[in-house]
Amino acid sequence: MYLTPLAPLDYVFTGNLPCPVSFAFAYSEQLDPKHMQESLDRLVSGMPLLGGRLRAQGASGYAYDSDRAEVVLEVVDAAISLGEPSDLNAIRLVQSRDGEPLMTARLTQTPNGSILGVSMSHALVDGFSFFLTVSKWAACLRGDAVDHVPVSRLLQASEAQVASAAADLTPRTLLERTGLFWATRRPDTRRLPAQDRVRLSAEAVADIAAVAQADVDSKLSRNDVLTAWLWRMYGRRWWAGRGNPTVYMSCPVDVRRLFGEANASAFGCSIACATAQASFEELMTAPLGTIALKIKRSVAAVFADGLERRVAPLEALRRRHGLQAMESVHFRHPEYGMLVTNMSRLPLAALDFGCGAPIDLKLFSGFDSMAAVLPAREGIALSVYRPAGHAARAPSRPHAARELSRS
Repeated sequence: MYLTPLAPLDYVFTGNLPCPVSFAFAYSEQLDPKHMQESLDRLVSGMPLLGGRLRAQGASGYAYDSDRAEVVLEVVDAAISLGEPSDLNAIRLVQSRDGEPLMTARLTQTPNGSILGVSMSHALVDGFSFFLTVSKWAACLRGDAVDHVPVSRLLQASEAQVASAAADLTPRTLLERTGLFWATRRPDTRRLPAQDRVRLSAEAVADIAAVAQADVDSKLSRNDVLTAWLWRMYGRRWWAGRGNPTVYMSCPVDVRRLFGEANASAFGCSIACATAQASFEELMTAPLGTIALKIKRSVAAVFADGLERRVAPLEALRRRHGLQAMESVHFRHPEYGMLVTNMSRLPLAALDFGCGAPIDLKLFSGFDSMAAVLPAREGIALSVYRPAGHAARAPSRPHAARELSRS
């Protein structure tokens, strides 16, 4: 049995509500199941962990078992379309528990083409590595060779750092050092939150950015501004009428660049969490550029603090309290938090399985109070996952950014 140990952050994505990285891609023509399976087999031969399983190692650890690596492409026929309630049948979500597979794949043949649903354990991959995997699969089908791709566990901590973190391990210090929240155990639910899908034109995004930039001297990125805009837009709906609590914005940040050019395409889960906070009143009334600056500074802190300092508390927590404690770590504040992940630069053109790039895609997320920024023709697509009890409601038109930035 060939076992690969997990890195400290990987454990946050195991057990209850593990939030696997899961997408469905719609194609205008039917993909060939035989060729898809053959190319998937070649891919797994070079990346055996894809066909592995999670294995418990005592009461406080897991490992990846890549012995007898295999991913079987499930093929079904169904008249479904992305964006309809029936699209849940397009994918089988990975569970990230003992004995469970690390990757599943389902090909649904529809009257209008095919839908390819892929789910991968977030303990194994982040968004970058997920799309690296699917693009390599497509390249295999088109005839490219597959090199052996080892898993990289970049985010590690020294024993000295773990001991130091263990000496002062509280929910407050975990938040300060990692950007994560140690609270109640995550619910054991497989029900996905309701999702709103909204498109913003490139012109609308530019308008929002211009209004926010006029508020501050520091240069703001488009990611900073869109995240601030979403925080205010949906925070206004989700937390209104609850007084003036501290509210939080959490953003996963790819940290590969800290490990040099050789690790620029490292396969694995190589993210950290940037968390900003504000009072609800400040979120509602401060200029949008000021809120975006909070986002910018929280991201900068990830690269300035040192990653060992961010990883060590998680390792200390697991060693002291076991696997169940890792199910009590949240990527966003459980009550007054929102998470935004920006994947607007996804390499959709590389996901060509012989009939062109996908014509549509959908992210399936177990997290509510979350938004994903995805690519779209002539702009971006927003997938927003509402908290329980909040009805669907179209967001304000993009030109309302001026209203949102007003103090």
